[in-house]
Amino acid sequence: MIANKYGCLPIVYKTGGLKDNFKDFKTDGGNGYVLKSYDTNSLNDLINEVLHDFENKEKMQKYMKMGMEKDFNISKCAEKYFNLYNEI
Repeated sequence: MIANKYGCLPIVYKTGGLKDNFKDFKTDGGNGYVLKSYDTNSLNDLINEVLHDFENKEKMQKYMKMGMEKDFNISKCAEKYFNLYNEI
C-alpha cells in the first residue's frame, strides 16, 4: 500500500487484506493488478499483461495516478468494523 502511494503498480493475489484493499485496474477505482488464480500460468499471463500495459505510457500514467489517489487511511477500515460490530 505504501508503494502504491509512490506510483508503484502492485501485483497482488486476492487474499486477506490485499483482497480488501486492491481492485483490479480493469474495474472502476482499480489500483493494482489482481491475480485471480494461484498458479504459475495465471501469474505468467498477468505478468505478460503488465508488460504489455507498460508499453502504453499513457495507460501507465493513468494507473499510477489511480493508485496514488487511493486512500488507505485506517480510520475508514476501523469505521467499517465499528459499523459491523454495531449491526451484530
